[in-house]
Amino acid sequence: MSFANLERHLNQKSLPHLMIIEGDEEHLTLKAFKMIKSKVPKDSECFTLYGDQVETQEFLNSINTHSFFAESKVFLIKSAHLMATDVFKEIVEVFKLKTDGLHLVLFFNKIDKRKKIFKELLLISQAFELKPPYENQINGWVIRESKEMGLSLNTEGIELIRHLVGDGLNEIHEALQRLKDQFGKKKVSIHEIQEAVTLKKRSDLFKICDLFGRADFTEASLEIDRALAEGESSVALTHLLLRHFDILFKLKKADRKLSKYDLAKEVGLPAFFIPNYQKQSALWSGENLVLMQELVEELDIKSKSTGLKPATLNAALLVRATAIFGKKNHLMCEI
Repeated sequence: MSFANLERHLNQKSLPHLMIIEGDEEHLTLKAFKMIKSKVPKDSECFTLYGDQVETQEFLNSINTHSFFAESKVFLIKSAHLMATDVFKEIVEVFKLKTDGLHLVLFFNKIDKRKKIFKELLLISQAFELKPPYENQINGWVIRESKEMGLSLNTEGIELIRHLVGDGLNEIHEALQRLKDQFGKKKVSIHEIQEAVTLKKRSDLFKICDLFGRADFTEASLEIDRALAEGESSVALTHLLLRHFDILFKLKKADRKLSKYDLAKEVGLPAFFIPNYQKQSALWSGENLVLMQELVEELDIKSKSTGLKPATLNAALLVRATAIFGKKNHLMCEI
């Protein structure tokens, strides 16, 4: 993972004279910035600038002027992609001739590597591209982040956090921060994660999915109306419902001899939730679970192509879900 390469480089070597950090993942960029700033030599002057504030001549004067109070100058420029092309041309010329007593770190969201000026810049710099971890690396990332905060999580706890907040690095970091702030101890239990991490809106959506799984359509209707009134996304609900019924279908087809933990791996769900999902799966036939997935997919497409109001689509969802569950498929009407 590219962030690990950056960390390894900074731990083994001194801060490069010209360094480029590329990546639009906010959490990774912030971690990189803090780590690089911690590596600034103690006898240096350090300046943090923003790309849209950098004026060519003023910046050149700054980097070419010797400091009387420090051995070197370090410039950390955020949003460097907002700087004018002329600035990059001057930077290339400066670093072709001079590096003593000067360090420059440029943070880009994205670099257009087709442009000549950036090709030249990359040739004379130490560059790192910060790519988010792949899905199969997220657990390792959570372990890393939790250790940095002094927290200890088991695999079930990590999977529960991912289930509750998703795989966004910002969201994971905020979840871990809430655990640290609320409990302030090393080992965190499943129930403490549920208490501290569950986001209200996401919790409401999971509740709606749970009501559908239990075929409690009357209560689901009330919860959907309330969620929509509070500004919840109909698209987010559709996607979670689709995932929910996909899990129920996988459990229906899974080998009954598998343990709770093996089932969790099979369907992509924290083991903590397996018993509840198994109860819901038992309420539905395999055929009706497939029909529910097809229904949700159909409504998702119509929500994006017809402009129908979320309330209309969700009313249709409830009517047709009730019909499917009751095996009264002949009552299913077109929207």
